Amino acid sequence: MAIEKARAQEAIVFVKQAISSVRRYFLENNAVPASFDDLDITLPGARVANQPRRINISKYYYALMSATGGVTAYRIGATSEEPKITAEGPGSTTNASQVRKRYILCAAGQNNTQAERICRALGAKEANPPINNCGWAVGDYCLVIGYQ
Repeated sequence: MAIEKARAQEAIVFVKQAISSVRRYFLENNAVPASFDDLDITLPGARVANQPRRINISKYYYALMSATGGVTAYRIGATSEEPKITAEGPGSTTNASQVRKRYILCAAGQNNTQAERICRALGAKEANPPINNCGWAVGDYCLVIGYQ
């Protein structure tokens, strides 16, 4: 669990850097970036061939959401036992996404106690009011790690 926690902390750092850069890009261009290459940050990982919205760094791959500019970290080779680290992008317009835009979230599937345990070990807490949809499925654990 300690190793997974350390890896997840690295993912949190990159997601925070990337979503800050996405927001700057959005303010300057009134559009979400087309790829990670549009961001004003150094990308330490390998680009995935023919996938400009994806980058691999260490044990995570990061996806830049095309419609919203959101950034999500997925554990490479993950089982459903591992959480996703996510930040809603500035292009999101639904009421639910407006609440999620405030936070960096640790998301785990329904009844996924191992992923929830990892999220809580990272210091994640319930949002107030609680968020019951991380953008994947209603009922997901959506725990707040930090603020955007």
